[in-house]
Amino acid sequence: MPRTKNSARFTKYLCLDCRKTLKREVEGPATRTCANCGGEAVRMGHRFRAPALSKKQEWDVVLFLVRNGFYFDRVYVSTSTPGTQALLTYPTSMQEAKAFVEQWADYAQPLELYREQYISANAKR
Repeated sequence: MPRTKNSARFTKYLCLDCRKTLKREVEGPATRTCANCGGEAVRMGHRFRAPALSKKQEWDVVLFLVRNGFYFDRVYVSTSTPGTQALLTYPTSMQEAKAFVEQWADYAQPLELYREQYISANAKR
């Protein structure tokens, strides 16, 4: 059954300039132009919840993580038990975020790579 506009799944995009989130169809690029300010909006994990605009410290953490290649997607890491993985929990303070980025740098996706992955994935369709 073909999808209609009302049945399409949506994902969130975060504007790095004005801190607004946009909902757009899942089958889209890694970045879009923000409808609010014209800046760049980055595709976020579907579980991303934007802090209130008044919570500057929380926004600083979110923007720091995004600029360092973490888009609030699920990240699984190997554990000491062979064949098992653990789900990383995203940090909530800047101190935790800096340690998180340093510790899990191998799991980060720089924005340029993130864009390329979505371009190549959509080209195969």
